[in-house]
Amino acid sequence: MTNRIDITSLPNCGIIRRIGHQLIVTIIIFFSYTDAFAGACGNWRWLHPQPNITGPAVLGWNGTRLVGVGLFNGTYSSDNGRDWTISNAANNWDLRSVAGSATRWVAVGHTREIPDATKTADQLVKNGTIETSVDGKTWTTVAVGIIPALNAVIWTGGQFVAVGKHGAILTSINGLTWTRQAPMTDYILNTVANSDGKIVAAGEGGIVLTSPSGSDWLITHGSNSKKEASISSVTWTGSRFVAVGFGVILSSDDGSTWTSQAAGGTLTSIPWLFGVVSNGHYMLAWGYGKLLASTDGHEWSEAAPGPPVTLSDIVWTGSQFVAAADGELETYTSTDGQNWTKTLLGSKLTDASLRGLFARNDRLIAVGHQISRSPVALTSSDGESWSLAQTNGQDEWVAVSGNDQLFVAVGAAGAIGTSTNSTQWTSQASGIATRLLDIMWTGTQFVAVGEAATIITSADGITWQTRTKNTITAKFHRVLKTDRGLIVLGQKYVENPQNPTVPLLTSVIYDSTDGIQWTPVSFPAGMHIETLASGGPRLLATGGTMAMSSPDGITWTNLATALPEAVIDLIWNDDRYVGISKNGNFITTVDGTSWTTEPLSITGLTPNAMRRNGDKLYAVGDHGGIATTSCGAAAINTPTPTSGTTRPASNRAAPTSGADTSWLALAAAFAWRARRATRSQ
Repeated sequence: MTNRIDITSLPNCGIIRRIGHQLIVTIIIFFSYTDAFAGACGNWRWLHPQPNITGPAVLGWNGTRLVGVGLFNGTYSSDNGRDWTISNAANNWDLRSVAGSATRWVAVGHTREIPDATKTADQLVKNGTIETSVDGKTWTTVAVGIIPALNAVIWTGGQFVAVGKHGAILTSINGLTWTRQAPMTDYILNTVANSDGKIVAAGEGGIVLTSPSGSDWLITHGSNSKKEASISSVTWTGSRFVAVGFGVILSSDDGSTWTSQAAGGTLTSIPWLFGVVSNGHYMLAWGYGKLLASTDGHEWSEAAPGPPVTLSDIVWTGSQFVAAADGELETYTSTDGQNWTKTLLGSKLTDASLRGLFARNDRLIAVGHQISRSPVALTSSDGESWSLAQTNGQDEWVAVSGNDQLFVAVGAAGAIGTSTNSTQWTSQASGIATRLLDIMWTGTQFVAVGEAATIITSADGITWQTRTKNTITAKFHRVLKTDRGLIVLGQKYVENPQNPTVPLLTSVIYDSTDGIQWTPVSFPAGMHIETLASGGPRLLATGGTMAMSSPDGITWTNLATALPEAVIDLIWNDDRYVGISKNGNFITTVDGTSWTTEPLSITGLTPNAMRRNGDKLYAVGDHGGIATTSCGAAAINTPTPTSGTTRPASNRAAPTSGADTSWLALAAAFAWRARRATRSQ
């Protein structure tokens, strides 16, 4: 039998009941959080750069959506040819073609080559694969048994038709159940197209097959006994079939009788062409660095200027041509086939140093500089796929923040860039020439800080006002929102009483309720802090291996604790403070008095900034590095201060005076959590 005391039955004990209720909540929270504190965050994984991801090699259009597929599992989807979403196919395939009906997408290809030193490339087995999707984003492998590698698929309006190696032809009404048709040739079939009443497949050796239904096929060009120039692609223009290939262009009004077209006009010879497409009155054919144009399929000329890359595919959507760039993370669009607009799908940028990070719901932005020191920005709507934004200006960016209407980046020589969509940035005049190191949106204005004690503010991100006096000597590198208002953190050199010839580096803090008037905060000389985090039960700051805490940003206490190593950024993660070090380690604490080191679990990332978005942490660093991990008990958005910047590193030893008692600090943290829990009930 268990003896229990009913607090509610005690006379005149309202205070006890309230304390007891809060204590119970605190204890529950304590033990529920103990597991969170004891366990490490999830494994980090790379987001950028992605060296094994290329843009789509081939494209498909089903009347409402574009889908692109290619090597390394990459699949893309877009409703307009400009905004693309990247996803992955279900298995380890190279996808060569994609087509869609109104309700289903089908992509075909083959398995990856598995290196085998005992076999030549021709001897390596590549089995065919068929992937299917209802939305072009989530893909499932269709069980079709062992089939030859497939090169092309179309939707005829009534069925899917796929062709490939060894003359393979497969048909399906729904994209799920497939019938393999009797092959008419052992040649590789590279392409398939259809008109209203005829299906045409073509490929190696100049072979052309035609069928009215997809099941009964005839050879109408080339033969199994005589090889001609191979055909890469065939299309229906609305009045005739046009086929292109290895130095050849063929045309046919009925798919049965084919005529070879000779070079003419500005063309001295027909190049190796990969594909051909038509919008009904204008045709484009493309090859290695070549783009040809024709209005009738007979006379061809070079289409100038054309995209400055080799194209791997082009489709017509009914309103525009959309082209995929071979091996590049970019596409091109054109309404007339002559004037093209580039769209970046992602970035392989590896020569950039990313210094600042902004994270809020559906928008993440990383900023920094390239080797030339010019600004660079990467943006993501989902935290997974990152694209290189268009920036201008000559000076690097080191921090970024934003609100619902505008994103603002700041950097060297007073550089300021603004963007309404995070993909296109415009330089703004700040009126100063000093280096800006941090920025945040307070809810009513942007506040940016930097060297020479610079504090500037702007309500719109365009017009800026200086808020500090020239008599202040400090370098401000952090601005943060607190319950009182705002504080900025900086550093300056002061006289060293122990060695007058060597100045003493010390931190300075200024406090403001409105961002306009700033007041210095009394801070111990010789105490040097570099990182500062809010959002938890207290403000926590670190410098080298030292930590300090404050309830309000005004009164500071040295925690007399030794961090395992210096951290370059620090955030509150809803249940603990999380720091990240240049050595690629997590440094975590509940209250600032006891710290735990957790390896980053990936190699190669030299972090410069870290932010939280939902239940994930994101870190950016040198060489264009971006990584993420799941960390935190609940998916709660990061508090308002979501700017990002780089802080200087230090190995200064921790002072030893004025320590908090560890268990009292821990109890305060849990009591703060308990009050939040009881207020929300």
